[in-house]
Amino acid sequence: MPHKKNVDRFGATRLARECEKGDLKTVQGAYDAAPDELDQQDYAGITPLQKAALNGFPDVVKFLLQKGCRTDCQNSDRDTPLIDAVENGHFEVVKILLNVARVNPHHQNKQGQRALDVLREDVDDAEEIEKELRRAMQRESNGADESARDAGASQDASSTNLLYNEYNTETLRIKAAEGNMGAVAELLNSNIKPNMACGAAAARGGHDEILSILLGFGMKADPDPMKHSETPMLAAIGRGHLKVIKLLLEQDNFDPTRRNREGKTYWEVAEERRGPKWQQERDTLKEHYNEYRRQHQRSPKKSRARHLSPTRSQTNNRENGRKTTASSEPPKGRGRLVSARELQQRELQQHRELKRRRRVVADESESESDDSDVRGPVKPAAKAKPKPSYDAPRDNGLSSPEAPEKRLGRKSGSGERSRKSDTVPRDAPPPELDAMEDIKQETPEPIKTERLAKAERLAEAERLEAEKAAEKAAAEAREAEEAEKTRLATEQARIAAEKAQRDREERLQALPRALRRALQRGKNRPLHFDGEEMGISANFLPVHRVRFKEIDPDSPESHHDEWWILSFQAAGILGLPQLDLIEFPDWERHPVTEPQRQRFLRGYDLAQLAQDFRFPMEGCAEFDPQAIERVMAETRAQFLKMPLEWVRWDDFEAALRGGGYEHLANLKVTTASYIHVHDPAVVNGDVRKPRSFLDVILGSAAARNESHS
Repeated sequence: MPHKKNVDRFGATRLARECEKGDLKTVQGAYDAAPDELDQQDYAGITPLQKAALNGFPDVVKFLLQKGCRTDCQNSDRDTPLIDAVENGHFEVVKILLNVARVNPHHQNKQGQRALDVLREDVDDAEEIEKELRRAMQRESNGADESARDAGASQDASSTNLLYNEYNTETLRIKAAEGNMGAVAELLNSNIKPNMACGAAAARGGHDEILSILLGFGMKADPDPMKHSETPMLAAIGRGHLKVIKLLLEQDNFDPTRRNREGKTYWEVAEERRGPKWQQERDTLKEHYNEYRRQHQRSPKKSRARHLSPTRSQTNNRENGRKTTASSEPPKGRGRLVSARELQQRELQQHRELKRRRRVVADESESESDDSDVRGPVKPAAKAKPKPSYDAPRDNGLSSPEAPEKRLGRKSGSGERSRKSDTVPRDAPPPELDAMEDIKQETPEPIKTERLAKAERLAEAERLEAEKAAEKAAAEAREAEEAEKTRLATEQARIAAEKAQRDREERLQALPRALRRALQRGKNRPLHFDGEEMGISANFLPVHRVRFKEIDPDSPESHHDEWWILSFQAAGILGLPQLDLIEFPDWERHPVTEPQRQRFLRGYDLAQLAQDFRFPMEGCAEFDPQAIERVMAETRAQFLKMPLEWVRWDDFEAALRGGGYEHLANLKVTTASYIHVHDPAVVNGDVRKPRSFLDVILGSAAARNESHS
């Protein structure tokens, strides 16, 4: 490995730096001077080939390939030269890497993204790049070795890397995509619940062991692909992750016959995507599809006729061809339970029949034919089979074949009917009444009461069971609704947080370098020079104060002598996350006009804001005056556009003395007041010369005097 003096502070060799610039002649010269630097990585794991591919220099890429550089190189995020070239829309470099170097188009980075996944639609040659990638993916679909392809995507079970990460579902998704087993286990043990996005990330990266753990912690294995554009199964299909696909298929209640939003089944999606090992994916999915359909095929329902049993029995008198209605007692059956209402109706019907029979027996003037019509003919003694009561004991006196003839005063076989008055006294009770009384006495009152109570208990139990079922269904519906609300709220919060982070990064990128680093690093900055890093004192001291009468000449005279400073100086020294000073809503503020901004620049040394790390000194190999001039011009343009406000010096001093900024206790805050924003920079007729960058480093007597004033 080359000596440390041959690399810069980022670990990049001369060859890597020249490849990043893209000048083929200088690249050839750097290679001739140090051929062993051909595949040397910097501190981020980036090789010269990746730098050339990232910046889109096809000639440099061809030269490096001709010299035999490694084509399977990848940085710390497992991004390859192909991924970098595709993401930045360098079509010519993509063609060289795919057709000349024959790199693997299926390689996935830490986030499980292939080169095709990072292609942006807004690049100029997006369609041509996509066609070239798909052609190469089909060519390599069956020839790529899955173990070799995912060699860099192993599942790390030792490292957690959660020191600067929040414990939430988004962090779990990121670590699952990276295959970081230790971090995933720690997050799950901290009660972070996995969602579908976590499972899709693990499946996309081919991390079957992590996916198995997520499933064990309650993640749903089979979300509906009709409702979700990317489920764990859809994320795994087309990437050659057969272990992940088989793991999902082995889960209970997994339905391999589901269809996505385009109406295609899983095996049809595998056939359409034609990724690595796509034939095996398709055959495995189709086999489970057919097996599931065969096991869950339903047989046609058989219709069954319902037969209702009569409530009353009817006997057919075959001797004289007439139908006689038997007593209203229930037929002998299966002993079903009788409801209270049905029991009352039955007793009422018996009572009405009893009253009717009493009237018939008491009417002596009734003719014999009428008496026969009412009571009906009596069967011969040998064929009489009276029905026993439903509830009472069977031996009730009516089962005897001679009982009807004895009570009715008839002679067996005489063929002649006698009147009741001839055999039965007038004051004797009617025989039908005696029979009905016997029948009623067969069901004791305690038994009726017990049956009624039993029916009521059964009805109450059914009612309670129905209420419980309704409550359970309502609770499940509420839980589902709450879960959906929670999911939507979480998703909205995640989207809002991502948008806020993107907006903040965009605002920070529009700021000068030193101010951007101050807002990004916050308190994690040195007070003074630390190697190449400038530090707080070199970037933001002295603090330039201006009298309020110059800011607002029309203000009351009582405020004219107040000191005010620009907001970027306060934010830079305190290390606030934003330039708007939202942490101090009580501070007095005043808008900055464009002339004031221009006049401030006359006396301010922009080199302080242009350097987060010190410019290379003249005489060093890295010294580039044109690059420094470009940085200074860029810094001036950024200063003129960034949002600024005037704030009171007293408010800033109070914040320094307050809590939360103990890291600034050893920082001596010096001040200067030679910048004027109302009139030209003239004080007592003398034009003050702005402090140079050297004055900032070494300090000046004027600044020291101001610090004591």
